Amino acid sequence: MSEKTIKKLFRKDNFVAEIEVSLIVTDHEWAPYYSIEDVRKMETVEKALEEGDLKTVAKLAHLYTLTPVAAE
Repeated sequence: MSEKTIKKLFRKDNFVAEIEVSLIVTDHEWAPYYSIEDVRKMETVEKALEEGDLKTVAKLAHLYTLTPVAAE
């Protein structure tokens, strides 16, 4: 069994939350998969972002705003 750290992005409107989670790699047929703690963290961030609770998102993730760029 090995673990690989990856970054997951969640987007809502002009906000993006970036969190680090561990991807667990094994010989099991369902691999790779996330730990239950990482799944709960992802669910919490996604729900808080949907509800506009930026304070909670910022505690668990890097929070960014997107700015449109006019390309000419």
